[in-house]
Amino acid sequence: SSHAARNPGAISLANMKVAAMSNQKNEQLDTPIVSHHPSSTSLELITQVKDQVKTDITKEEYDVTKFYNKTGFSQWLARHPRFENLTLLVIALNAAWIWVDTDVNPGPMLIRSPPIFQIAEHIFCCYFAYEWTIR
Repeated sequence: SSHAARNPGAISLANMKVAAMSNQKNEQLDTPIVSHHPSSTSLELITQVKDQVKTDITKEEYDVTKFYNKTGFSQWLARHPRFENLTLLVIALNAAWIWVDTDVNPGPMLIRSPPIFQIAEHIFCCYFAYEWTIR
């Protein structure tokens, strides 16, 4: 029952197996336990699902670097693993800085904040603008 709740398709597959294998009769009602056999639409649906899974498995993974120029410094830097790792580090530092800024910054706006908060915000802004421009 819990497997069926996680996988709704399991119920219909189980019913199809029972229908295909079952020739038993219900002793009280003298009727088949499963009153239907898999229809052609069920088999067509299974075929469509299998085809979709095959398509999804063999689908080429999206890679933004395919759209980069093939020559030049910018494309080399944008593809370089160290640049990607540096960008992830800056994102993490920016997230931590937002936490610090939210808790400690007394200024209601950036222009009225102490210089350290303004400088940090400008550094993050410059890096992200540079990273965006390179890519």
